[in-house]
Amino acid sequence: MLEIFELSLNTKRAIASDELKKATQTISEALNSGKQAVMKIAYTLAEINDKKLYSADGFKNIKQYASTMFSFSDRTTNAYILTANNFIEFNEKENCYQSIFATEINGEKIDFNFTALLEMNTMANKDESRSDLIDMIKNNTISPFQSNADIRATIKAFKNREIDINGNRLIETTATVENTPTAEKTTADNTTANKPTGTVKEVTVTPKDSNNAENISPIEIVQYLTKYCNMYHALALKDKEVDKAVQNLLKAINK
Repeated sequence: MLEIFELSLNTKRAIASDELKKATQTISEALNSGKQAVMKIAYTLAEINDKKLYSADGFKNIKQYASTMFSFSDRTTNAYILTANNFIEFNEKENCYQSIFATEINGEKIDFNFTALLEMNTMANKDESRSDLIDMIKNNTISPFQSNADIRATIKAFKNREIDINGNRLIETTATVENTPTAEKTTADNTTANKPTGTVKEVTVTPKDSNNAENISPIEIVQYLTKYCNMYHALALKDKEVDKAVQNLLKAINK
């Protein structure tokens, strides 16, 4: 994990430009005021980089400035700026820095911490994945109440198409059953679309004569069982014991 605080202000290097001096002082004060100020540091670095304020004092780029003034590594500087550009804004009304996802519940501000935003950077590079991230936050698939490790795991599962934007598990299973001596096989597929849509696609199974239960074959019974086990399996993601039991049942049906 990125080391956010590396060293404090290097006072041996004087700054001549008034605008850069003010921005440098902002970062210096934030470094000494605790981790809640990380968003302020990131936002200010991104602003210095965007306006190229570093050039007024002879710095080649933002990395050289951040390294000289604060001993930030290039990796740290990049992470600050990327996260600020992706997620951080200044709330003029409340005079504070916050993420674009900040909200208020029962009079209390709820927001992601900086390291949680770092985890979400990988979904902010493209418009499509950024849209997916916003939907996941709206649906509470990712929330400020989760640990950073949980957020990382959720993003990984979504990228691997193991869950959809609602947190439902996406499954691909095929049930194959022998019915006659000629080994004629019937297959019921439960597949997902190329892009997660928020629901598990159902298998449509229609008995030959739904008005006469005696005419429903063993194959069709197994197809029904597979269909509904798959659907229940998708809803059992957060219950490990139920999830395990349904997986075992699916394995038994597919044999």
